[in-house]
Amino acid sequence: MQIKHTFLFVCTLGMLHSAYSSEQFHFNFKNCNGKSHLTSGNYTLTSARVPLLEQQGALRLAPGAEIAISGKLPALTQSFTVTGWILNKRNIDLSPILSRGSWGKEQQFVFTAGPELYTQKGKWQVTGLRGGNKLAISGTWKHIAGTFEAGTWKLYVDGKLHSVQKSNLSRLPGETG
Repeated sequence: MQIKHTFLFVCTLGMLHSAYSSEQFHFNFKNCNGKSHLTSGNYTLTSARVPLLEQQGALRLAPGAEIAISGKLPALTQSFTVTGWILNKRNIDLSPILSRGSWGKEQQFVFTAGPELYTQKGKWQVTGLRGGNKLAISGTWKHIAGTFEAGTWKLYVDGKLHSVQKSNLSRLPGETG
């Protein structure tokens, strides 16, 4: 998994694999300043290029950040949930905050602060919720969550359904690195 660069704060980042109904990882970025590694159970978050930067008790993501999460996840083919707390003080771009797969090739899923949640095969085959929606600039924390369940993609903002898309994709593409 990779977290790509963007201009926003992430307070916590978590992933739930619903087949097991248990959280797979939950990273809290409070007190992360200057560190290159964080752990959550059997998962490690590593910042390759620059140390993690804490701002307002959260992770500040910036251009050039290259952050990877390592650890063995169960197969994510039929369902999963991914969540994050986002503080957006200015227009945010749609760069991924969490993704699995190789950029420009096959990505099992991409989760952005847009919010967006989708899968991508190659450059142009995109399935899911993608459309350039952007969270309104609020200066307050927003909880965003995305789910995939047997072909149905859903995005929530502060617990309220933001968007839903049904697709003929009943399973996500196979596991990718």
